[in-house]
Amino acid sequence: MIVRNEERFVERALDTARPLCDEMIVVDTGSTDRTVALAEGAGARVYHFTWIDDFSAARNAAADQCTGDWILILDGDDVIPPESQRKILELKHELLNDEHDVVEVTYDYIYDENGRCINSHSQVRLVRRASGLRYRHAVHENIAHDPARALVRHDIVIEHRYDPTAREDRMDRVGTMLEQAIRNGDRHVDTLRNYAFYLVSVKKWAEARDHLQRFREAAPNSNYEYSALDHLSFCESFLGNPQAALEYAQKALALDATRAEAYVRIAMLLQRAGQYQNAIPYLLEATKCPMRNLTYRVDVCYTFLPWDLLSQCYAGLGDYPRAIECVEKALTFNADTERLKKNLEAYKGKL
Repeated sequence: MIVRNEERFVERALDTARPLCDEMIVVDTGSTDRTVALAEGAGARVYHFTWIDDFSAARNAAADQCTGDWILILDGDDVIPPESQRKILELKHELLNDEHDVVEVTYDYIYDENGRCINSHSQVRLVRRASGLRYRHAVHENIAHDPARALVRHDIVIEHRYDPTAREDRMDRVGTMLEQAIRNGDRHVDTLRNYAFYLVSVKKWAEARDHLQRFREAAPNSNYEYSALDHLSFCESFLGNPQAALEYAQKALALDATRAEAYVRIAMLLQRAGQYQNAIPYLLEATKCPMRNLTYRVDVCYTFLPWDLLSQCYAGLGDYPRAIECVEKALTFNADTERLKKNLEAYKGKL
C-alpha cells in the first residue's frame, strides 16, 4: 500500500489483508497524522517515500520492498470483504503459479448515499513479483500486461470504502497533476482520457467535451470508446444540447448493444422530451442487459434505474398498474428507497 493521511482507515485495510498476507508493506508519502504509527501497530513494515507527484513511482517503490512471490495491492481506504478474503486464500494455495502474471478482480469504486455501489470496474490487484511488471503513468497509474497471462476473477471484490470529503481532496490533487502534465506537453492517450473523465467528474462539461473529443481523435477504436461516447452524451445533455447528446448515445448503442448505459441515456433524453412511449422500449432492453465486469460500467443502469424510469414513463402515460409493477421492481434493489416509496404511494393514489 501507498498511503498519505489515512489514519481513519489504514488499520481497517490492514486488518482485512492480514489473514491473506505473509508480509504487509506500507509506503508513506508524507502523512502528517497518525497513519505511520497505526500502520506499524497493525503489523506493517513502513517505509517513507518523498512525494514527487508520481503515483507510479510510489507504487513501484512499495513493490521493491516486497519479498513474496505475489503482491496484493491495496489503497489505504480499501476493504476486502470476508467472502473475497476466502477466495483470495484459495487462489494463494491452489491457483497462483508461474503461468499467470496478474489477477484482475472487481473494484467497487463509488457508492451512493445509501452505501450501494454505483460504479465498478475490473482492475489488476495481484501481481507476480518475478514478472517484473511495473506501474506506469504519474496519475491513474496502471500495469501494462499480457492479457493472455492474466487470471480474471471478477467474483473477487475489493471495496473502496472512502471518506467522500477526502475523495474530493484527492480528486482535486489528481486533477491538478493531470492538468500540469498536459500543460507540459503530455499527449499520451491515457493522460488525455483520464483528464477528460476527471473534468466530467467535476462537472466542467464544456472542457470535458473538448478533451473527450481529443482523446477519441488520438485513440480511435480504443477499449474506452464506449465510455467516451457515453460521457460525451452526458456532457452535451448538461450543456443543453439534447440532439447532440442523443447522437452520441446512439453511437454508443451501435458500438455495443449488450450494455445498458446507452439504452438508459437515450431513454432519459426521450423521457425529458415527453416521449414516454418511445423511451419504454429502450428501458425494457436495458433491463435485459447482464451486469458484466468491464473497464467502464455504471451499475445503476443494470439495477434499479431502468425500472425507476419505466415506472415514470408508464405514469406519464397514465398506465398506473404498470407504473406500480415497475417501481416495486425498482425497490427490490434497495435503492433510493424513500423516493421510490413516495412514487409508489402516488401511483396507487391515482388508481
